[in-house]
Amino acid sequence: MVGTGVYSMLVAKVFNRIGPLKTAIVGTLISMVALLVTSHGTSIYFIMISYGIVFGFGSCFVFLPLYLVMPRYFIKRRSLALGLVATGPGGGLFVMSPVVQVLVDVLDWRGAFMAMAGIVAIIGPLVCVFLRIPDDNTEQNNTEDEIKRKRCDVSVFRNKRFVIFTWVVCLMYTGHYIPSVHMVSLLKQSNSKSRHIHVLRVPDVQSMINMLIMFCVMLQKM
Repeated sequence: MVGTGVYSMLVAKVFNRIGPLKTAIVGTLISMVALLVTSHGTSIYFIMISYGIVFGFGSCFVFLPLYLVMPRYFIKRRSLALGLVATGPGGGLFVMSPVVQVLVDVLDWRGAFMAMAGIVAIIGPLVCVFLRIPDDNTEQNNTEDEIKRKRCDVSVFRNKRFVIFTWVVCLMYTGHYIPSVHMVSLLKQSNSKSRHIHVLRVPDVQSMINMLIMFCVMLQKM
């Protein structure tokens, strides 16, 4: 999530330049390479860079275009559609947590990263749905064309509501993942691996439910 905030402006620039399909493919390739390189890591600092930074960078190129493209497919149920997209990270962690644990038990952590690279490769054929995107015949489309000509557009920061919302979200995420970090060290005191998995999946379920509730409330207000 930190990478999403840091790289979002760059991803939006690339998205406007080459389109959603090529952006997602580039992100898929970067993510695959990052996972394969991580599997050969020799130190925790190397893994922090290859997985924490490079993989986070590549995943943003896959995740963010969904938010930019999805509104073109839906008008009446747009909030609900975006809500379902927002549940992706939580749902993915909920499903993949036990899968990754099995991969680590069977293949060791290096083999698990290689297997995850193969799983990420599945994204390639799936993003082909971006080949046909409905036209956006709105005034916003003309505004985006003007923004494309600018190298650095900061006009969005003139909106006070946007600035306040951005700062609130930044402050929220500074503490959002702190419980997850400490939860791992506390669970080490238990000898049951299955218990570790189920406890770590609780925040993922909560995240999915919260996202759906939030966007459903937004849908009622529209």
